[in-house]
Amino acid sequence: MASGDRPPVHHNTALETHYHPGNANVPVLRVAQWAKDHNMSVLFVTARTSSSSARQELTDAGYPVDAICTRQHGESKDGGKARCREELTNKGYRITANIGNRSTDFEGGYYEKGFKLPSYNGRLS
Repeated sequence: MASGDRPPVHHNTALETHYHPGNANVPVLRVAQWAKDHNMSVLFVTARTSSSSARQELTDAGYPVDAICTRQHGESKDGGKARCREELTNKGYRITANIGNRSTDFEGGYYEKGFKLPSYNGRLS
């Protein structure tokens, strides 16, 4: 990598994009399946800008997906995620658990409890 180049961005909250592309992060998948088994909605808030590709990857990996909200073009990642949580809340969802591996996944509120996964010194954020 040339000096000043940034490393590639990898997101590994629900999917093991960096280590095993297309595979579910098994502990997160188990939480999602437990929630669905207990009549809870499983919502995804992503920094991606395409909900169709994200939804397909998540369902292919075994996730139940009740709703997905993506970042709008030109919107910051943390701003988009906060907007998504607000919109989902305004639609009547109560977000009881917010799981993420970046500190910015928790900015802006609209959730009851946050669960921070490791980002391995930023390599997965």
